[in-house]
Amino acid sequence: MSLNQTNNNTPKRKVFISGLGGGLDIHNAFLLYSLFKEYINKEEEGDTLKYFNDVFLGSVRPCPQSNIINPVNSSLHTHLTILNGDSSINSKGRYYEPTIAKELKENVYLLSTDTSDYNQIRSETAIYVDGGGDSLITTKEDCIDQIHSDPFLGGDALLLAAIHHLANTGLVNHVNFFQAVIAVGLDVNVKGVNSNLKELNENYFGKINFSTGKIRDTKIENETIKSLLFQLFSNENIRTQALEKYFTVSEKYLVLTEEHFKQYEKEKKQNISPPSRFPSHTATVTYHSLKNNFGIQRTFVPWEPKLTGKQKGVMVNNKHQWMYLVNPVALENLKIKKNPTIQGNNNDSKE
Repeated sequence: MSLNQTNNNTPKRKVFISGLGGGLDIHNAFLLYSLFKEYINKEEEGDTLKYFNDVFLGSVRPCPQSNIINPVNSSLHTHLTILNGDSSINSKGRYYEPTIAKELKENVYLLSTDTSDYNQIRSETAIYVDGGGDSLITTKEDCIDQIHSDPFLGGDALLLAAIHHLANTGLVNHVNFFQAVIAVGLDVNVKGVNSNLKELNENYFGKINFSTGKIRDTKIENETIKSLLFQLFSNENIRTQALEKYFTVSEKYLVLTEEHFKQYEKEKKQNISPPSRFPSHTATVTYHSLKNNFGIQRTFVPWEPKLTGKQKGVMVNNKHQWMYLVNPVALENLKIKKNPTIQGNNNDSKE
């Protein structure tokens, strides 16, 4: 029997949903993961065949396998480790993966930024989620800060280049790759993003708003996107339950207030790992936007923008609620086309 079939011969379509490459992009991915999980677990009258039957959560980080303590499985590949809530990561950075695994009571798949053995994931659909929008940069003119000043630098860029390589070499023909981006504008020029989306044409699939349930610019020729939009997202009950799950976990683990930040700093000085809460620029803005907490909101990260005077924070608005869906291979092709002479060396990006 095929790995992609159940005992009753019903096709079993698996979805791998992963953070794209930043510190807490896995929490941004968790929003979409919750939608799929609610859909898969929900039984509805007449629903005899679901397009998606299984979903699992992952993250792509520059962490060597040797730094992962008590993994569930580290033998599949040197660049892929399965971990759970009993695992820990002895590496510099905000490693949220064991915390979310413990909360969900689920395994999390941690890939290094070398995704050359993606076959071990064994899914038909892979959706990589970015917060902020720097993954949509195609030229330096799209950048708004020094952190994201080169379209070929950073963890997001490295992963997108790897996906592009895998797709073009035919190593993973069974996988449909997608890129989802929320809270666009935090670290990218929105005008540049809109221009890039226009140039992507049919490879820009549209955008969805988890707060309002609205869908815009959609192209439904792709069966995966059609199922995502109409079987999952358009079901208000599934969407609202997923959103509530996301809010609950966000309020439990994100640094959202001054008191949370003080506690985080105290735990940091005491070398407590993992911390009880995690600061994140993009995940915090995403949370506040979906809660309709518009206006100035603190994110408590070192690169938090200065607004006026000594005021720090982000002016959160309803545009941050939208999640954009694109073809990452086509986006990388566009980037290469626009920068034929640029060579980049990648580093882990901030988020």
